[in-house]
Amino acid sequence: MKVLSRIEDKRITSWNIFVEITIGEYLDFAMDILENNDLQRKRIKSSKSVYSLLKTDLKRGCVIPPLVLALTESGIIDEKTSDEQIVQYLNVNPQNLMILDGLQRTYTMIAAKEELEKECDSRNLNEFLGQKLRLEVYTGINKFGILYRMLTLNTGQTPMSTRHQIEILYKNLVDKHIDGVKLLTETQGKIKP
Repeated sequence: MKVLSRIEDKRITSWNIFVEITIGEYLDFAMDILENNDLQRKRIKSSKSVYSLLKTDLKRGCVIPPLVLALTESGIIDEKTSDEQIVQYLNVNPQNLMILDGLQRTYTMIAAKEELEKECDSRNLNEFLGQKLRLEVYTGINKFGILYRMLTLNTGQTPMSTRHQIEILYKNLVDKHIDGVKLLTETQGKIKP
């Protein structure tokens, strides 16, 4: 585990610590923090979901967006706390962490690890566990800060329509005029009469 940076969040009176960790290090304590946030939505179970694709991609070395955690114990980490002290505290006290954003990705990593263990391929398992992962850890965050941060982190959760996804795949064709016909994308809206 390595601290990369820290930024003060004056809105919620907290420090945001940006940490690099391996998937293996994260999974060592992830099982213990899955239930620490009762405000979190439950696990999504669907073999046809995007999480199934993510699991396959993770096993191939995909880099995912940072997971966002909160350290609920206040007064432990401030601007004077050294990077080494932060790493030591997080390693010794993971039970004081909760997942604000990344619960589904955490379940997906757990499932990928379990699949690799069943395959009895230690090389692939070790490569997977050694992959780098980034965490944002909010320190000393109160209930208001947790709610505020969860709301702001999940404002973009509306899924893309199938039409929009297809338009992205065929963007080069949409941009061309075919026999005088101009195709309108979903994001361009409806044509005016």
